[in-house]
Amino acid sequence: MDTDVEEVEQAPTPAPNVTLMESKVLQEYLLKVCPVLLDCSDAENAEFSKTLRNAQTSESLNKFIADTKSPVLLVQKTVTKDTEEARFEFFLEVGFAGEKSTSLAIIKKQPEGVLEDSNKSVASQVQVINLGEGSPFEILHNYMHNSLGPFFRAFIKNSPQVADISSGTGVTAVSQKISDLELSLYNLKQNVQIDSVKLNFHPSIQTAAKQSQDGGRTFKPEDLGEAKLRDEDFLQNLQSGVNIWIRDIQKITKLERIEKAPTTGETIQEIKFWLELEVELKHIDEQLHTPEAECTLAVLRQAKRFITTAAFDTDTIGLKKAMEKVNSYKTLMKDFPINDLLTATEIDKLPNVVTQIFAHMKKNYKLSLPSR
Repeated sequence: MDTDVEEVEQAPTPAPNVTLMESKVLQEYLLKVCPVLLDCSDAENAEFSKTLRNAQTSESLNKFIADTKSPVLLVQKTVTKDTEEARFEFFLEVGFAGEKSTSLAIIKKQPEGVLEDSNKSVASQVQVINLGEGSPFEILHNYMHNSLGPFFRAFIKNSPQVADISSGTGVTAVSQKISDLELSLYNLKQNVQIDSVKLNFHPSIQTAAKQSQDGGRTFKPEDLGEAKLRDEDFLQNLQSGVNIWIRDIQKITKLERIEKAPTTGETIQEIKFWLELEVELKHIDEQLHTPEAECTLAVLRQAKRFITTAAFDTDTIGLKKAMEKVNSYKTLMKDFPINDLLTATEIDKLPNVVTQIFAHMKKNYKLSLPSR
């Protein structure tokens, strides 16, 4: 997002009889506002002031003031891990530099306008949005749920003319879409992260499997050669690798949440957990049915390494049991009508939504769900 000098020189000419704001006026405003919102220490204040006055930043400020195609100025603070020193940068477009960066978006109230040097203050011509640090989902949901959404709904409620005609215009649809967006952001920040399991195969297994595939043959242990099948080091490496499979798979299939519901959390989290768990269990099962995995276990069985292979034969790994449980909950979790409840914008819609929820639960009343 480096400032392009040519673009500055080619910036659109402001409208006649408009005197542009001097960059030092904008600098003074930023010096008052940004350090406070960016939570700067005394040392960081000095660094911010220094960066604000360098040539590259001045170029960006001048373009923001004069260019009708530059509606936003992004002020970004990044603290380096090694030195813990703050670095400040100014951009003419919004970007994301990671959850450890804090940003302020200075936005023109007239997006295609310029900043004027008249009786108007800087504050009367711009809006400031603190994009903070951390997860963008958390930040955006916080803005939508606690500020923008309530602001829009309050505007409709307290504007009689708008409220009277809202049913015949797009106002009601916009209100619903705002609620839908709130829910989508909420769902994203509520994701229950389940580690993805990747089964690693011995290089000799991978090579032989590819050769068999290229030759149009079914991969069998015999394709490895008699010498390989008698090689104790090879067999020990296979067994060690499969023990790692077992450990990684059981991290998923033995999750406490499968047998016991958490004491904290929300309905949407529980639904997403079971849906994500289903995806991951299928992923594990698909890997275990690859030629590489099946041949690895076949080789160990031929070598009578039953201590390791028994985990798959008797389901000590818990995969089948976990998949059976997920499948039994699938109809309840997948079609649970929670979204209508979370996006309801009017109280009179709630009875119908609650009725749908109870009807859905009644259809699945025989399920034995995890208890707290």
